[in-house]
Amino acid sequence: MLLAAQNVKEQQQRVGGCAQPLTQFRGAEGLRAGQRAWRRRRQLGLAQHRDRHDPEIGVLVGAGARRGQQGASQNPSRNVSHARRLGLSPVWRNPGRLRASHGSGNRMKTLFARAGWLLLLAAASAALQAQPVAGREYLVLDPPRPAAGGERIEVIEFFSYGCPFCYEAEPHITRWLMKRDAEVAFRRVPSTLPAAWAPFARAYYALEATGLLPRLHWPVFDNHHFDGKRLNNEKNLIEWLSANGEDAVVFKQALDSPEVRAKFEAARAMLDTYNIQGVPTFVVDGRYVTSSRLAGGIPEMMSVVEHLVGLARAGHAKK
Repeated sequence: MLLAAQNVKEQQQRVGGCAQPLTQFRGAEGLRAGQRAWRRRRQLGLAQHRDRHDPEIGVLVGAGARRGQQGASQNPSRNVSHARRLGLSPVWRNPGRLRASHGSGNRMKTLFARAGWLLLLAAASAALQAQPVAGREYLVLDPPRPAAGGERIEVIEFFSYGCPFCYEAEPHITRWLMKRDAEVAFRRVPSTLPAAWAPFARAYYALEATGLLPRLHWPVFDNHHFDGKRLNNEKNLIEWLSANGEDAVVFKQALDSPEVRAKFEAARAMLDTYNIQGVPTFVVDGRYVTSSRLAGGIPEMMSVVEHLVGLARAGHAKK
C-alpha cells in the first residue's frame, strides 16, 4: 500500500436561515395601536411618506401573509377595507397619490440602475488591474528560446521532488492539467540543483523509464514531505519501492542507465538555457517565464500560466 497522505476535500458550507414573520395587528388593541401610529405620523408631518408604500406590501401586512405564502384575500376591495382599518387607507383611497408612489418607485429604480452601472465599472477596473503585467508577474525572454511543442503551445514546469513549494503546487497543477486545452503540450523538467536535489532528478527519469511515473509521481512527493521518508537518499528510495511492490533491481538498472544520465545532463542544460533561478517555474512557448515568487503565490502562478497560454495562442494565430 502506498504511504500517501489523505486527499484534501474541498467542502462548501451552506448557510441557512429562516425569515422572520411579518408582525400582525390582532384584536382591538392592535387596531387602536395602528390608528395611534397613523395619527402620530400626521401630527409629525410624515403622512406624505405613506405614498412610498408599495401596494403589495400593504396587502401582505393587511392579510398577515408570510414569505412564500399568498395573501389571505384575492379581493382587492376586501384588502383595501382591511388596510383602511389598519390606518393605511390614504394610499388606497387616492389614486393620484398612488400614481405618485409609482413615480417615487421609478426614481428608486433609476438610482438602483445607476448604482449597478457604478458597480460594473468598478468590477471592470479591478479586472484590468488584475491582469498580469510583463516584468512583474512574468518575464518575456528576448530572444525567445526554441519550443519543442511544434504547432502546439509548449508549457514546461521546472520542479523538484525536494521543493516544498512544488509539493504544495502539485494539486493546483493537476487540476489545471485536467482542464487544459488539447493544443497545450505539457512536460516536466526536474531541477538538478541544489546538489541535495540532484538524486530526485535521476529518480524522476528512472521512474519515467520504468513506466512507474504515472503511479508514483505524487507518492514520491507525499512520502518525502509528509511522511519524512527522505527519498533523495538512494537506499531509502530503493527500500520504499520494494515495500510498495516494485522491482527494485529493474529500477536500479534504470537509475544507472546511460539514458537516464543523458536526460539528467539535458535537464541541467535547460536550467541554464532558461536561466532558472528557483522552482516551481513555468516557461510558456519558449518566450514567457513565471514562478510562484513572481506571481505572488501558487494559485496566482497558475492564473498567470493560463494568461500566458492565451498570449501564446494569440501569437500562433498571427503566424
